[in-house]
Amino acid sequence: MQEYGIGVISCAPQQIASYCDKNVFAPLVAETPEKLIADQDNDTIRLVVIDQPSNPAWDNDFYSDVKNHFSPQGIPIVIMVDEDISLQSKIDTIEAGFSDIIQIGDSIDSISTRFVSEIYHQVADSELKLNIQQAQSAAMSAMKESSNLGQNIQFLLKIQGCDDLSQLGLVFFQTIEEYGLHCSLQLRSEFGTHNMTNNGMQRTLESELLDKLKDHGRYYDFGQRTVVNYGSISLLIRNMPEDEILYGLVKDNTFTLLQGLDAKVHALDEHIQLENEKQALEQLSCSVAEVMKDIEGEFQGVMLKIVDVVENMAENIESNIPLLLLNEEQEKFVLNTVGGCVQKSNQVFSEGLHIDKHFEGLISGIEETLQNAKKISQVKDIEREEHKLQAVAGSDIELF
Repeated sequence: MQEYGIGVISCAPQQIASYCDKNVFAPLVAETPEKLIADQDNDTIRLVVIDQPSNPAWDNDFYSDVKNHFSPQGIPIVIMVDEDISLQSKIDTIEAGFSDIIQIGDSIDSISTRFVSEIYHQVADSELKLNIQQAQSAAMSAMKESSNLGQNIQFLLKIQGCDDLSQLGLVFFQTIEEYGLHCSLQLRSEFGTHNMTNNGMQRTLESELLDKLKDHGRYYDFGQRTVVNYGSISLLIRNMPEDEILYGLVKDNTFTLLQGLDAKVHALDEHIQLENEKQALEQLSCSVAEVMKDIEGEFQGVMLKIVDVVENMAENIESNIPLLLLNEEQEKFVLNTVGGCVQKSNQVFSEGLHIDKHFEGLISGIEETLQNAKKISQVKDIEREEHKLQAVAGSDIELF
């Protein structure tokens, strides 16, 4: 198993085992950030953990010192605490520039997962940030000149070809990266919630924050960050521009994109619901057809048994009439009565055959309906794929 090098700033090294799995991580422990940097070997630290309970006396200057040593290198910083984490604590953590805040009482597997997640984010974000300043400058200039109407139209064309929330999020981030913005996105469908960032993965703390702030108004600003809410969509922008004009342009353009996302999420929900209802109806129709076939077979069997019983009874009576010592009139009456019963039972059997034909017609109609439904579904799938290809082709047109 791969071991990740992490730096732990702690005054109680013996407590590290309670939250750091040494099968996954190779911790380097120091009491100060300066000593941690001096002790590391060839820049092996991928994550810095601050063990807050080991020294409650650490003040804001200490945390600023830690950030000044490691944030410029892109190394994520996680704070470990021994108390319940409130919504305000999460907001303060993100606003202060730290990557995550974790309670020591959580399971070691959960803590390890969040540590590894931050390391993966650091690797992915390093690749995304290579040319971010140049891309941001170009994108902001484009927004200032035309409000980036063409980019928004292309986005609305592209999302028509999306079949699920993952595809929808990827198309959104392809568009938002043109502005050089770093974001976390939350899509809330009737069938589940999907969280993701520019690199395709989710940030646990930011996802929790979006879930808490989804009902806190259209915009929620804190520091250089802004949360935008619209319908089933919430977006956290981590690097809002300081310029007021650009700040307003970012809000206007991202809001337009969120409107398109919300409409598409509802469309996907309706599509899934219709598909589920169609499948349920097809299953019900198949079940009805099978039951009708069973009823048809049983009905024929019952009719045959009735005819057999009546004919056997008639034969027994006719063969035993001489033993009854009846006169001619009585014998004639009995024979006429038995003959009438046989004749009426044959009539009932004929009527049953007529009803059986109705059963056959009903079963054939159900089967034909199911076949037509399948054909229509196949045609719809083909049309949807053609529409998707047209949307992708149309999105490549230079509008401005």
